[in-house]
Amino acid sequence: WILFESIQLFMHHPIFLFVLLLLCSSQSTLQVPDSLTPAFNKPFLGWDTWCRYGWIINETQIMDNAQVMAADYVPVGYRWIVLDISWYRNPNSGPMNGPHSQNKYCNRFGNFSSDLNVDEYGRFVPSPTKFPSSKQGNSFKPLVDKLHAMGIKLALHIIRGIPKPAVDRNLPVHGSTLRAAEIANKSSECQFCHDNYDIKTKDGMKFMKAYYKSVVEQFQSWGVDGIKMDCVFGTTASLDWNIYGQTDIQAMREVIKESKNPNMALILSQGGNANVKRARELIFKDKVDGITFRNAPDYWDYWQGQNSLVLRFAVVADYVGISGPGHWQCNDMLPLGTVGGNYTDHPPLRKTRLTHTEALTTLSLWSIVKSPIQPCDLLDEWTKEKLTNLDMIFIQQESSNPKPLRKAWGPTIPTKAPKQFPATVPIYHAWIADLPQPGGKALAMFNLGEKREQMSVSFASMGLKGEVNIYNIWENKAQVTPAQGNFTVEVEPHGSALLTLFPAQPV
Repeated sequence: WILFESIQLFMHHPIFLFVLLLLCSSQSTLQVPDSLTPAFNKPFLGWDTWCRYGWIINETQIMDNAQVMAADYVPVGYRWIVLDISWYRNPNSGPMNGPHSQNKYCNRFGNFSSDLNVDEYGRFVPSPTKFPSSKQGNSFKPLVDKLHAMGIKLALHIIRGIPKPAVDRNLPVHGSTLRAAEIANKSSECQFCHDNYDIKTKDGMKFMKAYYKSVVEQFQSWGVDGIKMDCVFGTTASLDWNIYGQTDIQAMREVIKESKNPNMALILSQGGNANVKRARELIFKDKVDGITFRNAPDYWDYWQGQNSLVLRFAVVADYVGISGPGHWQCNDMLPLGTVGGNYTDHPPLRKTRLTHTEALTTLSLWSIVKSPIQPCDLLDEWTKEKLTNLDMIFIQQESSNPKPLRKAWGPTIPTKAPKQFPATVPIYHAWIADLPQPGGKALAMFNLGEKREQMSVSFASMGLKGEVNIYNIWENKAQVTPAQGNFTVEVEPHGSALLTLFPAQPV
């Protein structure tokens, strides 16, 4: 009888349906979904190569991680590898120290464009040194085929604009009568990566669409599933998003929609500071979909500062009503486990500065606001256990209508971010989202302070009545309690509680 009641309780838990779906689709997890499936109806789960391997990532490292991903991550929904910046640049042949080695990945502190690999039409192709299977004109097709056979999709990183070697050699633009020098604006380029020149906006998007069409056709001929387009979303003193960024995004999305795979995914990354106004225009005015867009600068393993976890709490609520199916806000990669240096040829691998508590706070926030989850490290066992937690993934994938349950409250702490961002953020935050089961809720509570706190929200504010089944995901504790007064949970400093709540009796 006790066993029977336990089984009944599990079957009424919303995760039961998620587990059942995963079990029933165990065969299909070894296949890449149909290319006509709309991109990013749900926020994606995947691995980004940047913050562990930097620009020197190679084919062996990708396949080693893909094997782990196929065994441990694909079965729970992780499908994407994002091959980040400079896959087209040859590794260093000179000294391994100094500005040349540390900064050549984006032509920083010098012009090393001779190390960039382009084809006869001025489009980047893989470095044959880093990706041996790309030799003899194979490009990424052999690698993509291997990944697809493992149930994994591939997205390739690009910087807005046209490669400098294409312009220097005035190469033709595939499929048009244009040539690279004709369409390049040599007086403008991305502020942080100098591999490309911007493309002129003369005649609207004519030049951009011609070049980006050639790139999309190239990528699709290799079987690539998505594009991470960088230096396009946000504003800085030197970047007017009404000229560059906005036009590049529109041109790329139109080209994709007119291509053989109109649902090719588009991951937008920053050229500066995320802009809520721009996001709103992008989604509701320009009708751009099949995208994710960044909401803040890069996330590294800092508690406070420009690249910090605290800063995320200052911006995520701004995107409620903007982020949603087909266009998700993205909190950036997860610097958990082992991470590497930023620009170096051989990143000095180190353990993340984030504590386990802060790592769980990261995952709680990403899942409740439905941000894509892109860990830096697939190999660390503690991190893997948390990244593959089915309840956390269930919230990130299947919940809806995430929003602050109440306005953030309590004393404030400084974000220590640049002046264009909020100077402070409240210590206490509570977010709620709907779960598929009638009456089911996901709840995340955050304590950004320096002491353990008893945090409370009312059952009435969550719309819960009668007896409620409550499951604390990170503590792996379940309880049944009457929905009277407040629900209270103890949250440690810099910590979070991630919970599911659903009526004990089906609604």
